[in-house]
Amino acid sequence: MKKYLSLILFAAISFNSQWLSAHADHGFINAAQAKSIALSMTKKLSIKDLGYRVGKLDSSWRNITSSDVTVLPSDSGKHQIRVNNTEAQKSIVISLSANGEVLSIKPQQEK
Repeated sequence: MKKYLSLILFAAISFNSQWLSAHADHGFINAAQAKSIALSMTKKLSIKDLGYRVGKLDSSWRNITSSDVTVLPSDSGKHQIRVNNTEAQKSIVISLSANGEVLSIKPQQEK
């Protein structure tokens, strides 16, 4: 009886872990998806500080459109997106992993 219970428990755990690993990876995002994520995060940051370096952005960032978002060239497999706020004359750079996870949000460095 102990063997059957162990076997059933092992099968249940194996089945659940296989299901989770099959659904954990959602694949790589493209440039259009990266722009969409950056636009969404910018608007969220104009409502609340989410713990990124830029803090809570002022309400002028709510007026950002997709034409204000630019995907920067990157060799690292990550997406670097610049979001320009022409009203405030400021920019932020959002770094995303290849699967769309937000890694950092920083003010654009002046040259």
